[in-house]
Amino acid sequence: MALDSAGAYSITSLPLHGTLLQASALGLSTVNPLVSCFSATACLLTDKSGDAVGWKGKKWKTIGVVDAAGGVTALSCAPGGTCTIVDSHGGVVAVSVGYTYAKHAAILDNQRTVSCPTPRYCLVSDNLGNASQEVNGVWSPPFTIGNDPPVALSCGVGKTSPVGVTCAAVSVPGHMKWGVIKLIL
Repeated sequence: MALDSAGAYSITSLPLHGTLLQASALGLSTVNPLVSCFSATACLLTDKSGDAVGWKGKKWKTIGVVDAAGGVTALSCAPGGTCTIVDSHGGVVAVSVGYTYAKHAAILDNQRTVSCPTPRYCLVSDNLGNASQEVNGVWSPPFTIGNDPPVALSCGVGKTSPVGVTCAAVSVPGHMKWGVIKLIL
């Protein structure tokens, strides 16, 4: 792999396998499409309007509108579990590996980010610095995570027991935040 002049890996220098496909070829809007994968052979692709398609090993499958409210802002798939889609209206949609889906009650208004490192844990944040976490299918009441709302969020889990979840968030001014959430998963 080669570095570009800025010292970063260029996407054109990475070995890609398969065929690159335009979101519009799948019937999706090309405005801010989002993608996340359950595994090496199963992924979900959605657009801002809430239309979704899934990849399962060999071909794309049209799922349809999974978030009719639109305004989809983030997507995260847990390995071997479900994908969680959040929108700017407070909606949360869970999409399973079999591409069935269920809409949950509104969690936070103006949701911006979501990260789900396991099928049993997700963290979502909004553009006001609030967050909510889902543990074993139950969403917490909103809590404050700071004055600088995150624009990017990622969580990971350890391999020890009890399992701890570590989340890192980057805010608009460029501040990095992180924390360890002690959970028994």
